[in-house]
Amino acid sequence: RVRGFGAPPSLGGGGGAEEEGGGEEGGGPEGGGCVASLSEAKHLLEEAEAAFALLSPRFASLGDNVALCSLECVWVVTLQQLLARSSTVEAATLDQATRRLERVAALLRGLHGASLERLAARDDGAWRERAVYVRLHLLQGALRLYRGEAHDARSDLARAESLRQELSICPHDQPKIASLLELGVPLRSARAALLATGKDVTRAAEFALTRHAAEVAEERDAAERRRQTRALVQSLVAMGFGPRKAAAALRRSKNDLAQAVVELTREVERGGGGGGEVEGGGGGGGGGSG
Repeated sequence: RVRGFGAPPSLGGGGGAEEEGGGEEGGGPEGGGCVASLSEAKHLLEEAEAAFALLSPRFASLGDNVALCSLECVWVVTLQQLLARSSTVEAATLDQATRRLERVAALLRGLHGASLERLAARDDGAWRERAVYVRLHLLQGALRLYRGEAHDARSDLARAESLRQELSICPHDQPKIASLLELGVPLRSARAALLATGKDVTRAAEFALTRHAAEVAEERDAAERRRQTRALVQSLVAMGFGPRKAAAALRRSKNDLAQAVVELTREVERGGGGGGEVEGGGGGGGGGSG
């Protein structure tokens, strides 16, 4: 519900709200419906926060779910203020939103490192994770504006915009995209490669081509495993076992034919001679003549 509103123009979202709904209220012409939807979203997110609070801190720090939930809560409050066209925020609301963002920042530092060193060590650029910081800095700047801290707000918003540009494909990046396309890299892979390598076109080409080669090899290996599995299923069917049970036994035995035969034979014995267990095995007895 929150994401459906797009980014409010007054927070530098590039006109997202107007594109989505065309209204001046930041979410379409029906302002009352926006307010009701945001209130419901706020209620649901606060329920999620309460549920996360029951978790042991050790488990809560294993992923970014808790941080993202709190980030969404502050986003909702900000949108509500924009819809109300209010230049002030109640002190209690502002304090609660500030505490939430402080908690978000602490959780993300624990996950990614104080200087994002754990993200920097990844070979894919971790641009999806880094994009969370665009929203964090944006909301920090919005709250500082409401507190009248214009200088610090400007700094936060500048950080958000700088990171957004770094993590976005801009018009001036099109020549780099074109050079990757000339190498045979698909458009989606070219964009992802540029973002993963800090828009270094040489590294992006190496990244994309290496990943493509790995994907081709993986698909080739998967096709070979499927071929081998089909051959093993046919071998079991030739012994008198049904194809579905043969395939299931091979999955459980990790394609170990001997183990699958033992398992299927035991099933036949438990079934009283195999008449009901051996599918298409050549009649009632199944075992002997099959």
